[in-house]
Amino acid sequence: LVERIFSGGQPWLISCVTRKSGQSQPPKPLVQAAALLQPKGVRVARLHCWETLELRGKRQTLASRYGFRNKPPVVMVSRGMGTPVLLASKGLTGDQLAAQVLAAATSGNFAEPTAGAQEATRPRGRREPVGKRTASMEEELDADEQEEEVISQESTTRAKEHGTLEEEDE
Repeated sequence: LVERIFSGGQPWLISCVTRKSGQSQPPKPLVQAAALLQPKGVRVARLHCWETLELRGKRQTLASRYGFRNKPPVVMVSRGMGTPVLLASKGLTGDQLAAQVLAAATSGNFAEPTAGAQEATRPRGRREPVGKRTASMEEELDADEQEEEVISQESTTRAKEHGTLEEEDE
């Protein structure tokens, strides 16, 4: 099953469990997300990520293989190839978790997880363009500069008419 999840070519939502937590019922958000994800072709599994397995000819845990933290909670998405994407799932509803999973399953980001891993997937906020200005940006800047110049000239003219400029007072 582990081989199919991480290299079978299909997306999976994985919730890592310990021996103790694996015997209890799955959290409600995980069950809700599973119901939402199943029609979209995403399967859900609870895995013992800290148990030693035979992975690529070595005996190791999933945590050591993929470089994430050594204790719960760990929730991740496997796209069926490459490195899984760790999710910040604490406090999410089933709908929110499903949305994060779908975004991660369809993204082209194959970045390695960071040490600590619970914050490995940060929300992507507003991105500002950096680098060369486009032609429309240049036109906007030119228009703003011209408007500022006209306003400056008008205020200078009014000031001269009222005799409030320093050079006229001298």
